[in-house]
Amino acid sequence: MIPRPALVPLLWAALVGCPREGVALETSPSEILTSPGRFDGKAVTLTGVVANVRKRLSRDGNPRYQFELSDGKRPITVLAGGKFTCHPGDPVVVDGRFQRVKREGRYTFFNEVEAMTIGCR
Repeated sequence: MIPRPALVPLLWAALVGCPREGVALETSPSEILTSPGRFDGKAVTLTGVVANVRKRLSRDGNPRYQFELSDGKRPITVLAGGKFTCHPGDPVVVDGRFQRVKREGRYTFFNEVEAMTIGCR
């Protein structure tokens, strides 16, 4: 039998859900930017609209894409590699990992999502 005080956290987790390690948190760009510390280093799933797409090349010469993903309130920067077939104005779903601060060599980036998959609708 489980002691009565121990039941409260178990019941709470059952009612509101408890994200497991490795499970993406479904959220929005504005929610992440309102509480970036809560999402730092976590896998996230975001929906929004693509804007300001920029193509770059990595040091290895591979294509990289940077774009803004907006939920109509605030945009967040998303980085993606490989082939990018979405266009500005397209609604998309992004699965990736949010980083509050990312350092690459002498550069420091803030509040970015490194995309693992992007689904254009």
